[in-house]
Amino acid sequence: MLKSIKLIVLILSILLLCSTTFALVDQNDTVLSIQEEDSESVNEEVDETTEEDSSDESSDTINTDVEACVYYFYGTDCEDCEEVDMFLEELQDDYPNLRVEYFEVHYNKANMGLLEDYAAAYNLNLDSQGIPIVFMVQTYFTGKDAIFSFLEESIKNQDDNICPTLNEGSSVGLVGNMESQFLLDTLGIGSVTWAAFTNIASFCGLALILLYLLLGLTVLKKKEEDERLHLKKKNEKLLRKTVLFIIGVFMVFLFSGLGWLNWVFFSDKAEFFAKIIVIVSFIMSLIVMKTFLLQGEIIPRKYYQKFVPHMRKVSKYTINPPCFLLYGILTGLFLAVCWTGQYTAITYLFADSATRWQVMPFFIWHQMLLLLPLIVIFGMVHWQIIKIRKIEDEKQRIHQYELLAFILGALMFVLSILAILLI
Repeated sequence: MLKSIKLIVLILSILLLCSTTFALVDQNDTVLSIQEEDSESVNEEVDETTEEDSSDESSDTINTDVEACVYYFYGTDCEDCEEVDMFLEELQDDYPNLRVEYFEVHYNKANMGLLEDYAAAYNLNLDSQGIPIVFMVQTYFTGKDAIFSFLEESIKNQDDNICPTLNEGSSVGLVGNMESQFLLDTLGIGSVTWAAFTNIASFCGLALILLYLLLGLTVLKKKEEDERLHLKKKNEKLLRKTVLFIIGVFMVFLFSGLGWLNWVFFSDKAEFFAKIIVIVSFIMSLIVMKTFLLQGEIIPRKYYQKFVPHMRKVSKYTINPPCFLLYGILTGLFLAVCWTGQYTAITYLFADSATRWQVMPFFIWHQMLLLLPLIVIFGMVHWQIIKIRKIEDEKQRIHQYELLAFILGALMFVLSILAILLI
């Protein structure tokens, strides 16, 4: 068991190292540049303007009667846009007559098309396009640095609140450090990996692991008809049911990513479903640990014997292989809406046939990482059962098998407590 834990830690360490490396590679830094039609004359005007601003800054007072119109294009997954959002709110507080129109481009195709139209009207080449970006009459600023430095002065210099149009003709603008306006460009192996681990550590992620542990313990603790311990049969059953459960979950995640199952999602019941799993897992973990530590049954033997036939009939129809496939499907339907972060961007792009094949590697990678804890748990149990089978002494073999169930119960107890703390 110690070796398997070391192996898991090593695997997770490698994954985290790879994620960090990719995340660092994905970072792009650009230098603030100035784009204009007549470079020499505009540079001189900008230099004069900044010198006058710095010399007169102390004597300037805010003119609340200023009227201006700004078109602001941003993205939900754009980090710099959050700072620009707050900056624009401050400007609107200072200038009550300032009109700001907001256009989200990551998850709105119409706004993305509008941004492309304005970029063409203002003669912005592809290298100068990005977000955050603001448009005014004959003026534009790309990137938070350019917006912070020059937008307010441009607002002061505008005489009316005429909004920018697609027929601006000549225009002057500044291009600074920016992020891509294309949602696909925001994805990377490092960021997707981090998003997957974040979702695993979420309330719904822990509920998924707990449900698998709960179902796995029902398989391991179920007694055969002859009351003997058939470890080989247990291993085969656990493998078969684990595969079916994972297939069920993955199928739902896949179809939900394609947008085929939106009408059957239980989005309003997801948290309730996860809470039920956590509560049942917590109670089950206490029962498993108490049974091992006290070396006895929770239910008195005479009552237990009376209910055994009924319990076997129920288990015959509730923990058979097809039921595990059904459990996986139902779990996917309840929990597929729980995943947050870049998984939202992945599913949005995956549902679009134009970007589906480009985002598919990220989609599969995220789902594999979500299901990785289940595979690791099964691998550990499978390996331990193989070791227990080699023990010749029957009593020692039974003891080690019960110890394995106790360890799984303890793991379920710890994860249940962590999930409760996240509620």
